[in-house]
Amino acid sequence: MKYYAVKKGRHPGIYNTWEECQNEVNQFKNAQFKSFTSKEEAWNYLNENTQKTDKPSLSKDQYNAYNQLISGKNIFLTGGAGTGKSFVLKLFISEMEKQNKKVIVCAPTGIAAINIQGVTIHRCFQVSPEPQVIKHIQKVPQVVQESDIIIIDEISMCRVDLFDFVVRTITKAEEKSLSRKQIVVVGDFFQLPPVTTDNDREVLEKIYEHYHKGYAFESTNWKDLNFQTVELKEVIRQKDPEFVHELNKARIGDYSCVSYFNTHSQKELFENGIILTATNKKAEQINQDKLSKLPNKAKVYHSRIVGDVKNSDKPTLDELHLKIGARVMVLINDTEQDLYQNGSFGKVYKLEDDCVTVMLDTNKTLVTFGYHEWAIENYVLSKKKDGDIEDHQLSKEKVGAFYQIPLKLAYAITMHKSQGQTYDQVNLIPYSFDNGQLYVALSRVKSIEGLCLINQLRQENLICSQEVKDFYHIGSSKNKDNLIYELGKKVLETYPKEIQDKMWPLPVGELFMLGRKSVPKLYNMHIKTIGDLAKANINELTNKFGKHGKMMWEYANGIDESEVIYNYGPPKSIGNSTTLAKDVSNVETLNEILLTLAEHVAYRLRKHKMVANVVNVGLRTKDFKDFSHQKKLDFATANTKDIYLKAKELLKEMYKGEEIRLVALRVDKLTNKNEAQISLFETEKERKQEKLDEVLDNLKEKYGYEKITRAVKMGIE
Repeated sequence: MKYYAVKKGRHPGIYNTWEECQNEVNQFKNAQFKSFTSKEEAWNYLNENTQKTDKPSLSKDQYNAYNQLISGKNIFLTGGAGTGKSFVLKLFISEMEKQNKKVIVCAPTGIAAINIQGVTIHRCFQVSPEPQVIKHIQKVPQVVQESDIIIIDEISMCRVDLFDFVVRTITKAEEKSLSRKQIVVVGDFFQLPPVTTDNDREVLEKIYEHYHKGYAFESTNWKDLNFQTVELKEVIRQKDPEFVHELNKARIGDYSCVSYFNTHSQKELFENGIILTATNKKAEQINQDKLSKLPNKAKVYHSRIVGDVKNSDKPTLDELHLKIGARVMVLINDTEQDLYQNGSFGKVYKLEDDCVTVMLDTNKTLVTFGYHEWAIENYVLSKKKDGDIEDHQLSKEKVGAFYQIPLKLAYAITMHKSQGQTYDQVNLIPYSFDNGQLYVALSRVKSIEGLCLINQLRQENLICSQEVKDFYHIGSSKNKDNLIYELGKKVLETYPKEIQDKMWPLPVGELFMLGRKSVPKLYNMHIKTIGDLAKANINELTNKFGKHGKMMWEYANGIDESEVIYNYGPPKSIGNSTTLAKDVSNVETLNEILLTLAEHVAYRLRKHKMVANVVNVGLRTKDFKDFSHQKKLDFATANTKDIYLKAKELLKEMYKGEEIRLVALRVDKLTNKNEAQISLFETEKERKQEKLDEVLDNLKEKYGYEKITRAVKMGIE
């Protein structure tokens, strides 16, 4: 088998056929592509440009995101926890700076700014960091005016009025410089929202008609910027596909994950695990209680401040209270010996006036930490002359410094402060009061084996904003067309040669014809993915599940031994069906699935120059119960509208609210179009509908069937 790597083309990436590769490179100026016998070689070829500059290799997901970023478009880079957003962003920044682009990197909080090696939004755009509603622009900072690219990280925590202020400032800067700036925003709105006081909320609700949590996307400026959304979907932090699957459910507020976390998390508290809690008050209470139980008086380390340092800039506490034996977390990375990193744990071994010695958990090494300097920086411009041409160079200048022992008590920490961290072991108090808190907490650990729930997780604590779900088109009408489209082509996109790559990594519950009752039984057999099922002993499966066990094994391996019937004469019936990715009980959604099926069936009728006299609709429930109804059409037709409306009528008669796994539509009693009894009173509307069908057929034949789909309401209702 060959793999075709397109390094420079319409959509860089790896393709399985020469035809796909051709579509990406034909008539594309300076296209770069090559064929390989293995996928690994193909990826090495794509990543050559990054490896030559000592950049780490990128996954396919990350590579595509990187290419979108360097396109120059306004980009919204998003994705769940642990998908590598910061990793890709840092590579992009590095590349742009090598191209002498003036890049501004900022974030809503001081900690977030330090993590991305940037500055706070407030400092960069010269706005007060104190909680208040931002209304007016005083001036445009010169660094903003001269910049080429402006990046905002942790966009979910950037409040709408601050975002509006930034955009208005950038707009004025563009007007003055007469040049467009690329705006890149990075973050996950399913994670932590902006902080808003009660007083601010009252003002904001008057300013913003649809104010909810104050997310940046609530601004009209968000739409005006025409962000191209690039979503990273491959989780890097966690490796267990089942754990990743359940975390993804928690991210979007799917309550079906609650049972998994309650039954699979550890029951005994981790002795050295950090406690994650929702409130500062609770975290402080736990830390002080644990510290008070240690002997001797606590030693206090006071911060030292030099220059311009605001409260929002401070990376840690002004006062650090420690005792020998206290559990602590390191707040910096060891860039020399790599003995520790930000988030490493240990116990206080020795206390001195200006330093603290800690025995690290990982290697039991003793490390002494003195006062660490966190430089507080801001962007500045300096003149640069190249011959007769004078230009400005963008750089960062130290405006102040914050000094403190780079440690903090590590008995407990808030979910907010854990964002961006990764822990081996977490003791979680599963209470939350805000959007995304629990998802952030659950996703801090690398595996379910590192998670202990102090109390049972409850549905009401898994808070997920409906506004965020609507924004991402999760469970909203905005996503229905895409859902129907995906349902209609799901099976067609997977070829036998792709089964191992596409199917085997998926959770076993995603397999066609696998009921919900079977999944827990398979988990008990240590079968968690479709690949596990494909490699399982078929005799054991048959003993456990009977004939269904053999069928599951065959489907996992891409085997279908059902009889293939060859019929070389005119078709006697034409049908199409789809097995749904998840059970559906919404009538509107079922109707839209029927419309997609009617499109398929009517198109095939017209290709055969035939018309149908009867429509049949079949349904299969989640319990594999089948039932169907059929009706005679008012007259013979190949019209999509007529077939769909009759199918819709049948569904209304037969559907009683069951959860549906499969939907099928078939037309029978076919006759040649020229021989059929057609409507005696064909209306202008019907002639227009036939013309519409003809136009859509031509477009599908020209651009590909899957590329063209009918809008749900167009000419139907």
